[in-house]
Amino acid sequence: TLAETARTFNMSESSLSKKFKAFTGYRFKEYLVNVRTHVAAELLTNTSLSITDIALRCGFSDSNTFGDTFKRVFSMSPSSYRKNI
Repeated sequence: TLAETARTFNMSESSLSKKFKAFTGYRFKEYLVNVRTHVAAELLTNTSLSITDIALRCGFSDSNTFGDTFKRVFSMSPSSYRKNI
């Protein structure tokens, strides 16, 4: 999370957020969602882990949140992605 990362670097969340955006061009949350969903896509493709297990391993609070986020990024549900890839 932004809070955990800011603590790691001994910075305020707002300072980290500004520096992160300046350096990467992405807001912290956008970047984190992108990384998490792409790692999840890799796990869907290369493992037989359940969707719930993948969601939890990738830092999502539950499979519903994961499914909604994944669908927003990839325009298909995690189960459809797994079947079609």
